Amino acid sequence: MRKTDAKTLKSCLPQWLREHGLPLHKPFACLNPAHRDAHPSMGYNEKNQTVHCFACGATYDIFDLVGQEENLTDFPSKMKAVNRRYGGGEVIRVTAKPMQTFPYKEGGGRPDPYFTGRCLSDETVRRFGLVVENGYAVLPVFAEGVCRSVCRRAIDQHVEPRYKNSRGAMQLWNSAAMEHAAGKALFVTEGIFDALSLEELGFPAVALCGAANTGKLDTEN
Repeated sequence: MRKTDAKTLKSCLPQWLREHGLPLHKPFACLNPAHRDAHPSMGYNEKNQTVHCFACGATYDIFDLVGQEENLTDFPSKMKAVNRRYGGGEVIRVTAKPMQTFPYKEGGGRPDPYFTGRCLSDETVRRFGLVVENGYAVLPVFAEGVCRSVCRRAIDQHVEPRYKNSRGAMQLWNSAAMEHAAGKALFVTEGIFDALSLEELGFPAVALCGAANTGKLDTEN
């Protein structure tokens, strides 16, 4: 049987882009669900076989993009899904890829006038590990106490890009609230700041961080 490895599958990104009506040689709208791209700011990088947004900093390969479409989080599942679409052979060298982690829990949770101006208490800032760094409001996304994704929003008008998120698909923000709110009302917002405002008022809330995460509301506990 024909073998299919990750490098071969990664090179299928142009086919995915063509199937979705996206050009290879000029910018197109950012594929980051959390970035409302008013002007085409993402482009295809043939050398790396990735797409990169020069506004929010998001970078995706074909595994990330198919994973977003099918709500897949682990690399072996993403690779099998890509192989199912474009490979058709026996997948080889599929090994678990450790989930990314970011050291923001220890360094975060620092009160700042910016958060006070958004009516967020010091307790909420510490609870969710918020911090202002280098002109960005840093909004970490935790899963089981570990920071798995990071949302950065520029709060200084001179800082570019305006959005600078961690690479790969975003997770649900404050997913632990679904377990804590069992049997009670749970508020679901699109953005993290909206969910933070609800939490500040005492209402359990999660943020989707993109429409692609809607299915996770039924699967994450």
